Order: sequence, then C-alpha cells, then structure tokens
Amino acid sequence: MMKKDLQKVIVVVLLFVALFGSYFIAKYISSLNGSDDITVAKWSVEAVSNTDTLNVVSGNTVGVYTLTVTSISEVSVEYSIILSNVPSQLEVKIDDGVYRTADQNNNITFDGVGMFGANDPGDTHVHSLTFNSPLGANIPNINEVDVDVRFTQVD
Repeated sequence: MMKKDLQKVIVVVLLFVALFGSYFIAKYISSLNGSDDITVAKWSVEAVSNTDTLNVVSGNTVGVYTLTVTSISEVSVEYSIILSNVPSQLEVKIDDGVYRTADQNNNITFDGVGMFGANDPGDTHVHSLTFNSPLGANIPNINEVDVDVRFTQVD
C-alpha cells in the first residue's frame, strides 16, 4: 500500500513539474523589440586620363601621360596605379619617381600612389606617367598600354 501511495505522489509531482515547469522557465526568457537607423558612407572615386594617345617609339623618346584621380568618398581611400601590356624595354615612372620596367607578365604596379582622407571629399590628385624608350631599345609596335587605378578603402 505504501508503495502505491509513493507512486501516486511521484506521478503528481511529475505532472506538476511537466505542467508548470515550463512557466517558471519561460518567466526568465525575455524578448526585445525595436528599430535602429544606420548610415552607410558614400564611396565614389574616379580616374580620368587627360591624354588619349601617347606615341613612344624606339630610340630615346619620352612621352607623358596625365592621369587625374578624384574622390568624393566619405571614407579614406588609398589607390595604386597598374599598367598592363607594357613592352619589356619600355621604362615608366610616376611623377618624380624612378623608372621601372615591366615584370614577366608585362605589368608595372605602383602601389600606394596616393590616399584621400575621409574628410577630403572632392579632393583631386594629378599624376604624370612618363614613358621612356631608352636609346637602343627595341620597342615593338603595340596597340595600347592599359592604365588601371585600384582603389582600396582603408578605414
């Protein structure tokens, strides 16, 4: 008889825990509703050539290509200038830098050429790319050297 009474008590306790236990656990779970606004900074950069065609031929000739880079971004922007399809003996320098020749893939990369700060929207940088064909260089006829500007957000 005592065993049956104990079983009844256990069943009642288990039913109580099963029915009301979730209420006590749920009591400590809370939720939050609300909304917020976010502002995304504007990203706008541009590179424009002031020179359409540049004629550099073999035999100690020099040509200058002007490139204007502008930013109206609200973030800091760093940029590099990449030249591709550059003949192997053609030398190129940017602004007052030193002359470089193309790598094995006929590319020249000028890393970290310039930077615009987040507080400088509308700022403009003008760069001169000077192409030199040294005396005795055998520069093949090429259709074009590609000039690209790679922009990177730094903040």
